[in-house]
Amino acid sequence: GWVLGAALVAAWPAAAQQPVDDVGTFAFVLENDTVSGRDRYYTNGFLFAWRSPRFDPPSWMAPLTGQPNLFFPGGDTRWGLGFGQKMFTPEDTLARNPDPNDRPYAGWLYGTVSLTSTTPTAFGSVELQLGLIGPSALGEQVQNNTHDLMNIDRALGWNWQIKDEPGVNLVLGRMENAGNQLNI
Repeated sequence: GWVLGAALVAAWPAAAQQPVDDVGTFAFVLENDTVSGRDRYYTNGFLFAWRSPRFDPPSWMAPLTGQPNLFFPGGDTRWGLGFGQKMFTPEDTLARNPDPNDRPYAGWLYGTVSLTSTTPTAFGSVELQLGLIGPSALGEQVQNNTHDLMNIDRALGWNWQIKDEPGVNLVLGRMENAGNQLNI
């Protein structure tokens, strides 16, 4: 399915004469499948995040980011925090008893801690996500309240969603562009 995504990134300096990098970067990312006209599979997600200004990592962390390696290209180091939610639904959201062979209903509510390193031509990151999947992730409430507000039919099978379980994700990323500078 199609996913409509929008990202808003803004940085607020503490005072007008300070460089923007002194306070870091705040971001809000919203994704929704409204382009396809139906809820199915990955149906919605948001992330509020903050990334620090450039900093010199403590000595115990410097070997990770200070020199080029598999995950980090060296260069400017930043750390970050985030909070987000993702929702998943089966193809038929009007069935009160969803097809057991289809994607199950699930919400994922999580927090993140990240470390990044950038040069003009490369970016590396490690992100740890800790969260909860299941009814306590509030996917049903967020989706149904949003649908009520927008006068859209509710998804009827949330009673069959995945049960509460803790979750841990480790997300590793590396991008390189030898020909041009990266604009990150």
